[in-house]
Amino acid sequence: MTIIGVESIITPMREIKLEAEDKFPPKELIAKCYAVINSSRITNLPEVIVTKDNMVTLGLLPDMVVIMGGATAAFKIRIMCWISAAIAVVCAWVFSWWILVVALVAIVIERKIAARSEETWKFLAAVLLSLEVLANDFAGWGTARPDAMRRAIVVMGYKRQAWLDYILPRRNEINKEELMQKFGPA
Repeated sequence: MTIIGVESIITPMREIKLEAEDKFPPKELIAKCYAVINSSRITNLPEVIVTKDNMVTLGLLPDMVVIMGGATAAFKIRIMCWISAAIAVVCAWVFSWWILVVALVAIVIERKIAARSEETWKFLAAVLLSLEVLANDFAGWGTARPDAMRRAIVVMGYKRQAWLDYILPRRNEINKEELMQKFGPA
């Protein structure tokens, strides 16, 4: 029994042939994009990342599927911690104030997971930004790695500039030599 339309989705994915050993996108580019995102002080990354285009793009990269699953699990654990803290507060009110220690522990755990989760969202944003940098040949990355540029265009589906516009809205004002020196490929 076959599902109609599944083969049309699976066939292009087989043609992409993304393998974990390929280092795609390049680690050096992801590190530079991560530094840019980290310095941009964006606060609403989950809202910006969780769009149809971004999720499909990340879903085509096998390593990112695992990372997105971890981000989802972390969110569920955070919700569980808040529910546990609320239950502990109610139980402390009914039984004994010592039960508030459980609420305190649950809130500390939630905050630790939230900090780690923020790093995960920054990494996912860095991957999306690095794909756009490759696809649009920003700072010479596509010229330096033409195979990676072609793969980035295939993974993204087209040359879009949403992340470049969001993270670096005035990139045309940047000095080209300084940009190549600081952000370009080595």
